[in-house]
Amino acid sequence: MEWYWDRELREKARAYVEEHQLISVMNDTKWDRFRRAMEKEMPFPPAYHLKTLFDPPEEIRSFKDEKEVWYGGDYDREAFAGWLYYLIEWVQVVPRYWTMEGGRLVHHPVLHDAEPQLRAILEQYRIPYACRDHIYTIRGYLPSGEGLECELRR
Repeated sequence: MEWYWDRELREKARAYVEEHQLISVMNDTKWDRFRRAMEKEMPFPPAYHLKTLFDPPEEIRSFKDEKEVWYGGDYDREAFAGWLYYLIEWVQVVPRYWTMEGGRLVHHPVLHDAEPQLRAILEQYRIPYACRDHIYTIRGYLPSGEGLECELRR
């Protein structure tokens, strides 16, 4: 039964992509490399928000500011889009987070930053991205006629 459901979902996704004139810029191999690298190659799994093709506008979450991040991301294969990579429209990743360290009376914010490692991974696996204010956007699809204003090195 699962195979039949997946085929119907793929057809629904294909129809959505055609109707909205989207162009695929990622494939399953790149998404899987990205997911595994976030799990295995990063010093910590960075926080992320993920938007699928079918997420209703009122449920879309995105980062407004990199300072709002205080948690890590879950990149195991069940949590990260359930391996249905063809449904991912975009992922926003913030490769840094803040903690408060010190004693009760004297404490200070400490930044944990893995931005250089994330950039290296994206470039190593040739994953297109855009970055603004330490928030990295990896797009699964782009509207036709729109390019990535990214720092991608090929």
